[in-house]
Amino acid sequence: MLFLFSAQSFAQYASVWDQVPSKIKDRKSFKRLEWFYRQRAFPLDTIPLTKYFSEKEKQIAIDKLSLSKTKAQVSWGAIGPKSITSGWPFIWGNFSGRIRGLAVHPVDPNIVYIGAAAGGIWKTTNGGSAWQDLSNQFELLTFGAIAIDPQNPETVFAGTGELLAGWDMNTYSGDGIYKSTNGGSSWTKINQGIGSSTHVAAIAVSPGNSNIILAALASGNWFKGDMANEGIWRSTDGGAAWTKVKTVQDPNDIVFHPTDPNRVYFSSGGGFTTAGFYSSTNAGLNWVQSNTGLPSTPLIVRMQI
Repeated sequence: MLFLFSAQSFAQYASVWDQVPSKIKDRKSFKRLEWFYRQRAFPLDTIPLTKYFSEKEKQIAIDKLSLSKTKAQVSWGAIGPKSITSGWPFIWGNFSGRIRGLAVHPVDPNIVYIGAAAGGIWKTTNGGSAWQDLSNQFELLTFGAIAIDPQNPETVFAGTGELLAGWDMNTYSGDGIYKSTNGGSSWTKINQGIGSSTHVAAIAVSPGNSNIILAALASGNWFKGDMANEGIWRSTDGGAAWTKVKTVQDPNDIVFHPTDPNRVYFSSGGGFTTAGFYSSTNAGLNWVQSNTGLPSTPLIVRMQI
């Protein structure tokens, strides 16, 4: 009787899962996801983001204690998981995850950083023959953007939380932006002004002034646009503090002009009236929308100069 009463009480509250369209809720893949996730969130609807952070800090403390007690070298061999086969359109064949961020060293093309949707940050110094995991210090492993300072390539910025992957629980949230000044060996969180829940779509560092950095923060949900920190953010002190300079739904990409640091461009989508192409002539302080010649409510995902 107590169980039935409790279940009835929970049913009286609206669930975030009810926001998912029925055509997606009916898929077997979604039902598996919901079953897996809700067991771990019970009695809540979602797992609080702060819970991830606190548990990660506990695990880091345990790992440090374990490493201090380990003297002998241990050999490891890979036993899985391995890539899986998909029949889903656009990703036919074998795949093993989503790479959301990529940055190539401006001088040495053998040095590359990648960020995975839920697999951390990795670095190669030999053109991809071998990769080093740089993720041990992070509270979360969800990354959406990586950028290298073109004037100081040892300085790297990494944004957590992915741009868009689907409805609600399919998209991984982040906990801000991180900065490294030693090629990824150590990282510092630089969140002042942005907040602790992020979906960083892109980061751009001025080619003329290392202190000016721009970041595009999205909602992480298709056509939803409901994050308070959604829009274009700007820092003038190397990332120590951030100010929102443009409120726009689902900004997808942002790039500086390679020879004119005052000219910057960003794109947005999501089916909103703010979707389209934007340009700035004062290093990202002010923006003008320019959709002439583009489809109505365009969805521009990536740009390149």
